[in-house]
Amino acid sequence: MVGCPTDVFQKVQPFLESCAERIVHCGDTGAGHAVKAVNNIIMGTNLVIASEGLSILAKYGVSPAAALAIINESSGRSWATQDRMQNYILPGTYDYGFQLSLLEKDMSTALQLASGRASQTLSATADHTRLAEVVAKLQSTTLVTHKQSSDKQPKSPSMRALGIKLVVFDCAGTIIDEGGLVYNVLKQVMRRAPGGCITYTEEEFNRWHGGNKIELLRFFGYRAGMSEEEVQGMYTDFLSSLQTGYFSSENKGAVTLIPGVIELFYELRRAGIKVCLNTGYPHSIADRLIQVLELEDKIDGLVVAEDVGMGRPYPYMIQHLARLHNIVDMRHIVKLGDSVRDIEEGRFSGCGLVVGVLTGADSAEDHIKAGADLVLKSVADLSV
Repeated sequence: MVGCPTDVFQKVQPFLESCAERIVHCGDTGAGHAVKAVNNIIMGTNLVIASEGLSILAKYGVSPAAALAIINESSGRSWATQDRMQNYILPGTYDYGFQLSLLEKDMSTALQLASGRASQTLSATADHTRLAEVVAKLQSTTLVTHKQSSDKQPKSPSMRALGIKLVVFDCAGTIIDEGGLVYNVLKQVMRRAPGGCITYTEEEFNRWHGGNKIELLRFFGYRAGMSEEEVQGMYTDFLSSLQTGYFSSENKGAVTLIPGVIELFYELRRAGIKVCLNTGYPHSIADRLIQVLELEDKIDGLVVAEDVGMGRPYPYMIQHLARLHNIVDMRHIVKLGDSVRDIEEGRFSGCGLVVGVLTGADSAEDHIKAGADLVLKSVADLSV
């Protein structure tokens, strides 16, 4: 679907034909985007009305399988009934790789286009909870909220299919396996604080997974009545201890790449998708990690919290990378990380897809509660 003046279309058509089987000139600039957006809202609406139709038929004793067998040979058929219902909803797998948050994004885009031309549209905020409760009662079943189970491997949507231009990876716990050393070092450093004045619960500490390390030390240090000079002393101790833990000859091999990372980076870049890293570490640690793990020529950028003034969950690191690679629409960016703060950072940045991984700090339940679109066992499970 192409939207541009006719003379422009005639010039670019030969190039488009080299990579597309069917090309439709929809009209002037913006028309192609409008067609795509409206197609998506039609698809979403079809899925909703098909679900409600099957629920009505269930009241009359018609099973979903029997209903679809008839509908898919009749005028009421649609892609929703022929593909989504038949292949994923009816079997109860639901794993067709397109998250509800992406559908919401696409439908919101269509609604924005419609409102710009004063067109009336269906409500995007309609609540069908009551309908679901009625259907559940009619079928003598209990209504439950579907949650992604951490023991079932979900499928990743294709980055190319989503039009992704940049994937931003956290470092430790996401692409780097360091056995949680950073958090052990932080705890050791705080135990060495003057007079043992810093106290905290594990829950309090865990909230800082993925955060800027100096901000963590300031939070607990200031709460214990420490001065900025004392906090800076702890930070110096932390950096020195972490350098030793990561890079000393006695600890050779303490940091390694998560299996499959190099292959994933290669496939993403081969597909024209930029690969960048961000971290709460300072450059003295992050740059050394990249050197030791031989990633210099395998990534397209690195940003650390000190580059932008604030770490996660603030969106500034991802915004910095978007500017670096001239990306205007943040929905073309994917964020991956092992901590709740990674998920929050991706959400606050407006990323099109926010993915949690289970190779580091937090659980699948933590990621989902924080708003992750998808939780994978490892970054290696990301589909290019």
